[in-house]
Amino acid sequence: MAHIDLYRAFGLDRHASSDRLGQILAEQAAAADPTVRHQFETARAILADPARRAAYDARLADPAAPELTPAALDEIASAPPTSAPAPSTSAPVMPHTRRGRGVSVPVLTAIAAVLVIAVAAVGVFLISTDSDDRSTTDTQADTSRQADAPDESAAPDHSDAPAAPEPTAPVPGAYAAAGGPRPATAQPLPTYVSRYGKLKSAHLLTPTGGIGCDFQTADSDGKQGQCGVRSMNTTSSPLGTERIGGSIKGKWLFGFAGNRVEAPHGSTGTTGWMNQPANDGYQVPRAEYGKQYYFDDWVCASEYNGLTCWNTTTGSGVFLSNERAETFDGPGAPAPRPPGDTAEPIVLGSPQSNGRGYGSSQPGVIDLGGASSTSVMTGITWTDWGSDRATGTGVGTYQPPNKSGVHKEANTPGNVIAFAPGTCSGKRAYTKIVYFFPDKGQTFDEANAIDICTPR
Repeated sequence: MAHIDLYRAFGLDRHASSDRLGQILAEQAAAADPTVRHQFETARAILADPARRAAYDARLADPAAPELTPAALDEIASAPPTSAPAPSTSAPVMPHTRRGRGVSVPVLTAIAAVLVIAVAAVGVFLISTDSDDRSTTDTQADTSRQADAPDESAAPDHSDAPAAPEPTAPVPGAYAAAGGPRPATAQPLPTYVSRYGKLKSAHLLTPTGGIGCDFQTADSDGKQGQCGVRSMNTTSSPLGTERIGGSIKGKWLFGFAGNRVEAPHGSTGTTGWMNQPANDGYQVPRAEYGKQYYFDDWVCASEYNGLTCWNTTTGSGVFLSNERAETFDGPGAPAPRPPGDTAEPIVLGSPQSNGRGYGSSQPGVIDLGGASSTSVMTGITWTDWGSDRATGTGVGTYQPPNKSGVHKEANTPGNVIAFAPGTCSGKRAYTKIVYFFPDKGQTFDEANAIDICTPR
């Protein structure tokens, strides 16, 4: 399991102020199901506080840092909030008194000398007594420890035993142990018998309600349910479209049949989880982040960055998020690619003369190599790399329109979109990019695209 990205999980702008994020999350929490509201409150406790947010952002940006799990988020959320500087603990400066009043300096000096001698005498006595007592106590403690100590020579030495390998996610973003056996921590979904099919059934929704699943014992056609991402139920679905009954529908549902996940498809009606509670009286449970659930041989793991579901007998599964969805076969094994596709990783354009980042995969720094600093972006983190359009978030130099170079603003949060996959210098590559700065009112505009396939 990768770092939990709160910005992606809750659809937040990484560059918004902490106050603004707090307002958004408060509104989302108020509208969320009460059983999962605490997850929104945890995110708000972190992102709405500058100190906690800074600690979280630093850890999120460091792939070598300890994993950001739900428990780690709770720990960050419970850290002391940002506060005003603590008042000085040094002794207050006393005002000067007028000469001739109060106790004279010689008298005070004499009193201080007497007190020092008295304290020293008491200290010597206490140290002497404590030393005698401690020697007796230490001897008894040593004897007790020796009697209780196990015989280490008889114990087997496991120091050289190899550590168990960490599970690997079958596809980016998915639950790390997906495709394998049912996790011991998985909880059974509540079930009921459907009115029409008379089959044992269950449903599941993510905390935001954006992803849902239906489950049932196999019907006469072997159908066992389906999962889908509601935001993909449009003609702009990243999974493609299909014609159903004379209309173009977006593909957004993955059917389950024969203990396997089928190819995505569209629909004209509603799903089981959308129709509940109905006369069946079934309340669709919300899958809390960081927990796993199961129905027969199907398991779903809910995480901030998406929902992963798989069949424990075949390993066939699917990872679902608002940004992307991908099937897989077994632990750590992506599903077979379509004919003609290649496993070669996609890169960013072609290498540029005196440039940086181009010609490589998911570069953290890009520079076209020209004299203009506006072609440079650093500290980039990428999402959806490998899809038709990848989004990079970093910092660059903003050049206000119709103003001279003296008005440039360095270290301005910005985005870069890489798109138009093709072939550059014999490699699969994104052929175009667009820079823009959302905080300056800019948005993605394909008309501003830069050709990065041609070396400069």
